[in-house]
Amino acid sequence: MPEPLSSDERLELIRQLSNLPQPQFNELLFALDPPGGIVPGTASPQGDRSKALLDWAKGPIGCGLRAVFSLLATYVPEIELSNPDTHWLVPYSRNPFFTGREELLERMHDTLTRHQRAALTQQNRAALKGLGGIGKTQTAVEYVYRYQDQYEHIFWVKAEPAEELLTGYSNIAQALQLTGYDPTDRLAMVGLVKRWFEANEGWLLVVDNADDLRSVRQYLPLRGAGHLLLTTRAQALGDIAQPLEVSKMESDEGALFLLRRSKVLSEDAGLADAAEADVGVAKAIVA
Repeated sequence: MPEPLSSDERLELIRQLSNLPQPQFNELLFALDPPGGIVPGTASPQGDRSKALLDWAKGPIGCGLRAVFSLLATYVPEIELSNPDTHWLVPYSRNPFFTGREELLERMHDTLTRHQRAALTQQNRAALKGLGGIGKTQTAVEYVYRYQDQYEHIFWVKAEPAEELLTGYSNIAQALQLTGYDPTDRLAMVGLVKRWFEANEGWLLVVDNADDLRSVRQYLPLRGAGHLLLTTRAQALGDIAQPLEVSKMESDEGALFLLRRSKVLSEDAGLADAAEADVGVAKAIVA
């Protein structure tokens, strides 16, 4: 029986599989040969296709996760799937249709990296704030993938409901294999995770939907050479983080996103590549 994957290998497997270019993903499917209908077609998000493949692989009639792991390594030979010194706990795949927000992404990066070696202060804490549904989470996801090479450890937790935040910290404690971790002692568990953040560097912690800042504050590290990124609908942030407003997309950005998402344009095409009539309809929809 093949040796089971470690927790680090499983996490890296999910990450790399979700980001494998579609042609290579399809080649991988062909080689593994899951039964028809198991994996959704190319119109579905890659994250959904990856999950379906892995659910089949680890099932009673599947090929096993080790087989997927080994075959994936032939497509991405440079990755170190069993590297215990890095961590990636991000529940979202990259959005191939993400459009615009370039200035905001640059401001986020500048805010977080302005004082690389400083203690954790407002200068390396950023908060994307704005109305619900305006794109805060998707912008944070894009930031994580765009700058992932600048971090050794990236963690993502959801702040609402409160139970999700505790679950997220528990997952971090397990991934870090923290000495003294006891899943039944939540207060001690949160303290362990905070102390790890305060004692280490090279990490990014994303706290998504941090709308109740008074409750969230107790979970945040007070110091440490890492970066903290929040998404929130709160308007008054106090000293918790440097606020960065997420506003409604400009007309051109919104139209381009819609045309890419509807597959009128390819993922790398620009607005100038679309027919004038299509652009007009798209702008009317997003207005």
